[in-house]
Amino acid sequence: MKDLKFICEEWRSIPEFSGYDVSSLGRVRSTDRFSGKRRGLVKGKELVQTPNKRGYPEVRLFKNSKSTAKVVHRLVAKAFIPNDENKLQVNHIDGNKLNNKTSNLEWMNNSENQKHAYSLGLQPNRAGEGNGRSVLTDEKVTTIKELYNSGKTAKEVSEILEVSLYTVRAIIAGKTWKFNATDILRRDERRKPTTK
Repeated sequence: MKDLKFICEEWRSIPEFSGYDVSSLGRVRSTDRFSGKRRGLVKGKELVQTPNKRGYPEVRLFKNSKSTAKVVHRLVAKAFIPNDENKLQVNHIDGNKLNNKTSNLEWMNNSENQKHAYSLGLQPNRAGEGNGRSVLTDEKVTTIKELYNSGKTAKEVSEILEVSLYTVRAIIAGKTWKFNATDILRRDERRKPTTK
């Protein structure tokens, strides 16, 4: 019963590294080979996968007596998944870096991969206060919008809060701080300052 899960497993050779195979289930093995030193058959075996600094499982493959670390998901994708558009990145559909089955991998470009990571919550939000270069807080942006909505001009808001006019205009236009919950009112909805 234990071997039933491997019935649908397919093995293919790794072209750049002769003597190694990768499987559709994300396993990597060395193949049987004859050794001149041992004068006999050396049985192939499954390779140990260890996570790299980014958490992706990798294996060490030898070529010309030199060891090279290769991430498993790329080996699987190159062997099993067509890449007609020559995309450079391999995406884990379920977001699990340890799930290197062919059914969980797809080729993507960088933009598609980043959007997918954001949609799964795997990539931290670098907008607003999450951006390390931000000098404003969400609270200050809310104040900028509220002052503008009260009838102040962008220049007046800039002077009151000592924020550059360029920054105020970008916030009002919705070019920056899009995640701030305060809406900008349309011109005809803004309160006009009362004059006596």
